[in-house]
Amino acid sequence: MRKLGEGRPSPVFLKEKGREIEGQDQRLSKEKTMKSPAYTAMMDRVLAEIDQGTMPWRRPWRNGAVACLPARNTGEPFTGGNILLLSMAAAFNGFSGNRWFTFKQAEALGGRVRKGEKSSVAILCNRTTKEDETGDPEKVRHLTYTKAYPVFCADQIDGLDAECYGRPPARRDLSTFEISDFIRRLALPVQHKGDMAYYDTRTDKVVMPHPEQFDTLDDYQATLLHEAGHLTGSAARLNRKDLETYHLHASRAREELTALS
Repeated sequence: MRKLGEGRPSPVFLKEKGREIEGQDQRLSKEKTMKSPAYTAMMDRVLAEIDQGTMPWRRPWRNGAVACLPARNTGEPFTGGNILLLSMAAAFNGFSGNRWFTFKQAEALGGRVRKGEKSSVAILCNRTTKEDETGDPEKVRHLTYTKAYPVFCADQIDGLDAECYGRPPARRDLSTFEISDFIRRLALPVQHKGDMAYYDTRTDKVVMPHPEQFDTLDDYQATLLHEAGHLTGSAARLNRKDLETYHLHASRAREELTALS
């Protein structure tokens, strides 16, 4: 005699099985997103900057661009990982606007992406429901999916309304600030650009945000001296091996401690 419930899965089993399937679908969707060429290119660039000693998300000074989070074409701020992805894209490319548009969104607003401009990657996360062919409500699948899509910063688009471009904050007047004689005598190879501070081993230069982006001259000089500490480890100077293997955790820790000392 067949026992009660034998031969058909229990509601508990169906529920657990549904979670397993949903989890598999989410993993597959995530893997597909992470294989996107645009997503891969962005991550490769981030890792390359880290290998060079740059932390793209660390900003102990005011951003030279619009002091707002990355926003959609409507002005609504992005959320989740898009904040990190698009903030880094803006920093890498020196964008001053904070609104991002798809190609069609820009066209709908009367704008036109300039020829030769390259898109950045944003991630769309959404949920959908998939019913079973038999119509069994127990077999309805709730799926979460992600996909990468290309977007352009307002800086890359002509013809948009003025509000889409935002207004860069006014830089502080540091005309009365005097760099200390000690730093002046060091004659450091410094290049002012962008919104990140780091020692570029490829050009043998300390890259710094403009002095006007710092709250005080002391903040600027402290950051400059820290990055100059990394500069002393180049092959032509002290030839510190930790600088060559900075991508390794132990080497990074020792090098940062050296630069702080």
